[in-house]
Amino acid sequence: IDGRFNNLVALQRMGIYLDLEEMYRENGLMDIHGRIQPIDRYNIDSIDDKKASREQPRFTVDNGQTVYAVDIVTSVTVEFGEKNPIEFLVCADLHLFENVINYENYPPLQMMFALKEFNAGKLDTHLWFFEGFAHHMLVSGAGVEPGWLLTLNSGTRPEETSIVKLINAMDKDRNVAGCCGEITVDKALAPRNVFYNWYVASQDFEYKVGNCLDKAFESVCGYISVLPGAFSAYRWSALSPPELGPTSDKRPIVPYFKSVTHGGVINPFYGNMYLAEDRILALELVCSRTAANTLKYVKNSVAVTDVPDSCATLTKQRRRWMNGSFFAQIFALWQGLLLFRIFTTRHSWYRKLILMNELLFFALNTILTWFLVGIFYLTFTILWNSFLINGGSLRFEGADAVYIVIQFIYLILMFTTFLLAMGTQPDSPRRSLRALYKLISLVFGVFMLATFAVAVYNVVVSTRIVLMAIGLAAVLSYILVAVLHGEGVHVLLTYLQYTFMSPTYINIFQTFAFCNTHDLSWGTKGLDSNDVSQKDVQAKRNEFRTYLVLCWAITNLALIYGITSPTDGTSGSATVLAISADGFLYFVLGTVVFFNGVKSLGSLLFLVQYWFGRCCCCFSCGGGPSAESTADENVKNEWKAYRQNEKIASGGGGSERSSDWRQGTPHDPKRGKPNTAAAVTPGPAVSDRV
Repeated sequence: IDGRFNNLVALQRMGIYLDLEEMYRENGLMDIHGRIQPIDRYNIDSIDDKKASREQPRFTVDNGQTVYAVDIVTSVTVEFGEKNPIEFLVCADLHLFENVINYENYPPLQMMFALKEFNAGKLDTHLWFFEGFAHHMLVSGAGVEPGWLLTLNSGTRPEETSIVKLINAMDKDRNVAGCCGEITVDKALAPRNVFYNWYVASQDFEYKVGNCLDKAFESVCGYISVLPGAFSAYRWSALSPPELGPTSDKRPIVPYFKSVTHGGVINPFYGNMYLAEDRILALELVCSRTAANTLKYVKNSVAVTDVPDSCATLTKQRRRWMNGSFFAQIFALWQGLLLFRIFTTRHSWYRKLILMNELLFFALNTILTWFLVGIFYLTFTILWNSFLINGGSLRFEGADAVYIVIQFIYLILMFTTFLLAMGTQPDSPRRSLRALYKLISLVFGVFMLATFAVAVYNVVVSTRIVLMAIGLAAVLSYILVAVLHGEGVHVLLTYLQYTFMSPTYINIFQTFAFCNTHDLSWGTKGLDSNDVSQKDVQAKRNEFRTYLVLCWAITNLALIYGITSPTDGTSGSATVLAISADGFLYFVLGTVVFFNGVKSLGSLLFLVQYWFGRCCCCFSCGGGPSAESTADENVKNEWKAYRQNEKIASGGGGSERSSDWRQGTPHDPKRGKPNTAAAVTPGPAVSDRV
């Protein structure tokens, strides 16, 4: 750190909020106010640079800076009121800025902005945050208790009380080691895109259903497979238990940084696994031997985020997500079940039983993910075969030729997708390649809508009541759960777009992900590393990719051949398909109903807990204000008392600051609230919730 270490020491006894953001883009300036404003519920802020209680560090950029870093440091210097920067002769790894930020009705906020000299990735930034700043402030010295840490990505904006809700969730239950909120698509940037851009709309549906089904189900079990780094909070004593010591390798936070702190070259399996490093941290927290840690999803703690709005950016993002989640899930199953780590924790016996069943559920989901491309092709083929050939309701003259053409186009699209995934990138500078990705996605979407339409028609006119009931349950399960969570209208408005995009998610994204397991770069928002790996390291990654893709392709082809191959000695498959169509459809729809049914049951239990907790809170408070508003009011009262004491200490009436910080402040007609701009000095460590 270039600057003064005593500045960190001076902050140890203060109530500190650290907002350290990962900067994705390598071009363009960071919108600082866009990240600060949502933290203040009134969205009013002013920067105090006139009467600081102590000298603030001033920095400039020396040799080795990039153009982007120069722009950032220049803008931050202006924002933080650095009029006379001091030049340092030694090139530093990190530049640190501090200042006192004033918010209306709140005590001055001690803000620290850290700018890394080099782009070393997200985990390197988190290493500075957790093992640098947080470790220094919460361990070395007096420390601040309780230690709550928040991770907030650039591009993610929490709503007014969202942060307080996360902190309250951990404050009410000491077993909660970490929690996450409800991440939704940002509609303020381009409201029309949410419904008219099918890439954005499908992600909106995915986020809503993921919150209502997956997060709610996992929260009831106590183990959320991933706490999104975009918006989540942690308890420091769970990340670094005091009984283990501040430097112990057995702390749950240590494996989180293994890919950064590992001395040698990490193997391809772990390299792909650490593309979803937040899943590793979630596993380590739940499997900790020092406490009965659980993870929680906090409903209505909403944060909006910007999502990819093009085929290229979405494909590269999902490559990282899918590879990271797949290998991290295998690692979690290996550690939790096969190595019995779940049974060595301090959880109660029934919690261990719940966690074991949740991991078994994840194991089934992992197997389904591996065969998903083959199952999707079989579903598509068998449905059209039963509709057009084997006495289906759409039987007409020339139906055989139509079926062959449809099947041929589908196979050509899959083959082209495989070739593109092996040798090109979706953001290629060649316009023709980018257009080809979009064309394949479009044709797959048209096929999906046509298949869905004829499937619904066939179910309606069918006399098979059981098949009809299972099909309706599979389709309506998403909508019913969303309605119970208050998201029914939103899910209905994006259901068609998600249906259109589902073949893209399954065929294009998964094929591209498995065919690029040798690529361990970040892969989104323009932050791919340009470092050239050694030849032997790259050769090992290519070898890993080759064997993985070969195994994945052979197993899926074997599944397809086993279902569609003739068993009666005939050369065609029409008879076999006619016999196995209903059975296979029962299997596919039954699998969907099973997974959604288990998640729906957990989601209902989550809602019961949620509403029961709210009712108990209202009953205990006598119908009074919520915990969030009470905590907010306590902060104001504590700071008002400090102002009054400060006035008395200064001789009464001699202080230039009024005992009521609302008095004497200019009125902002646009916002309708006073705008505090008076210079203040840092006060005491007020409410721990700030």
